[in-house]
Amino acid sequence: MRAFEMRCHSCDAMQDYPTIVCLVGSTSFKEAYEKVNRDLTLLGEVVLSCGVFHKRGISEKQLHDLYKLHVEKINMADYIFVVNVGGYISAQTKNEIEYAKDLGKPVTYLEQCRFQTDKYACCLPKCHDGFHTAECGTSFGSEWCEG
Repeated sequence: MRAFEMRCHSCDAMQDYPTIVCLVGSTSFKEAYEKVNRDLTLLGEVVLSCGVFHKRGISEKQLHDLYKLHVEKINMADYIFVVNVGGYISAQTKNEIEYAKDLGKPVTYLEQCRFQTDKYACCLPKCHDGFHTAECGTSFGSEWCEG
């Protein structure tokens, strides 16, 4: 996705920047976040994820600051990946999806959403013919993509 290149410090060759993805979704799904983070990292992407999964012991100010930090992660990302286990998307995650789309960022989903509208159509990383296929080597949900 990035059109920029950088020079490798060890061999002086020009290399493409890796794609940067920001994970969004309910922090209740920590294990799913960790799996998606691992899978995307192994695909060579830079993953910006949730740093705090439990709100216990976190003040309201800290929660506000964490949300502002998360918005900055969305700003930095080339696209967002919605960790929507069981198709669940909270109101806050819907707002994050809307924000990313307003910035022109693609949105990819772990699973097909429970609701089907143009605004929140679900899709997985697109491969050869525009649809996710098992041959791609990724291990994400269904094979449904938005057109």
